[in-house]
Amino acid sequence: MKKMLMVLAAGLVLAAQSVYAGSACGSPCKADKSEKAEVKAQTTCPVMGGKVSKSTYVDHDGKRVYLCCSGCVAKFKEDADKYVREMEDKGIELEKVPAAE
Repeated sequence: MKKMLMVLAAGLVLAAQSVYAGSACGSPCKADKSEKAEVKAQTTCPVMGGKVSKSTYVDHDGKRVYLCCSGCVAKFKEDADKYVREMEDKGIELEKVPAAE
């Protein structure tokens, strides 16, 4: 009986170690929040949700935002910060405005 308890205790210790293995802090930590979500390219218009046209865009705060049509330009400009924030919150990485040549 004593031998069985020792084996069971050793098994529990090994199981506990495997749960905590890979954790730098020695306890089960949540995912590091500094890690970014998967980065995605912009494929949809932030105003209407349609497929973007690479020929229709607005440069805002050093970032290029593509839109689906010229009709979305004015609506985007009304609250550009809101649209940019919404896209970035979804993990969409906006292109940087190309340097002037």
